[in-house]
Amino acid sequence: MKTLSLYHFRLAVEFINRHARLVDQRLFEFYFDNGSPEAVLEALSLTKTTMAASVTEWNRISE
Repeated sequence: MKTLSLYHFRLAVEFINRHARLVDQRLFEFYFDNGSPEAVLEALSLTKTTMAASVTEWNRISE
């Protein structure tokens, strides 16, 4: 099994912190940085709310 060097791991962390969605950032923190499951659920809830608002707006525009 291949392992990731510390340098490349830090590059991945920087990329995730800059470009990933909040829910993905919280999942990364949960798995690799002792993040809390509550933070993941909160971010997931915000993502669902945002997606629902986007769908509602899209439906309004398309009518």
